[in-house]
Amino acid sequence: MAMCSSCSKFCGIELAELDDEPEFEVTVDGDQLTLTCSESIRLVQTSECCGDEVGEAELEVEDLDVTVAHTTDCPAHPDHKAPDDGTPTEDVDYTVEATFETDDWYQMTDRHGKPIKSSRYQKHFYGCNITVTVTCDGCKGTGEASTQVSESGSGFESLN
Repeated sequence: MAMCSSCSKFCGIELAELDDEPEFEVTVDGDQLTLTCSESIRLVQTSECCGDEVGEAELEVEDLDVTVAHTTDCPAHPDHKAPDDGTPTEDVDYTVEATFETDDWYQMTDRHGKPIKSSRYQKHFYGCNITVTVTCDGCKGTGEASTQVSESGSGFESLN
């Protein structure tokens, strides 16, 4: 429960959709790609009654490693043979598509692995599930990686 700044009532909390989705930059190291998130993800808690922002958390996304399944005729394939006539091989570009899905859940077990029977002692977590698909523009080979970032409800910074 949080106090709504507009109507001065105690209200429920909802997790707002992401305002802007960060982009990923691709770094190529052999046949391994590393995706680096350009900015942090901002999760916002809103009041259920008025929709005003009540709390926020900035979450950092760790680098993701992706392996793309290239065809053998693709210049990015490790077994691809360069032409013998001295012409340089072309660089391959990648298309990155990311989906961000906000979610919330409760901690159902304690630190010893036993189930928590009373909801009073369960922690409430808010987070974002991130799925990134990388497509090679040369051969249309794809690779996928996913991760989750989360913060407990008590870890949000109050905006009131």
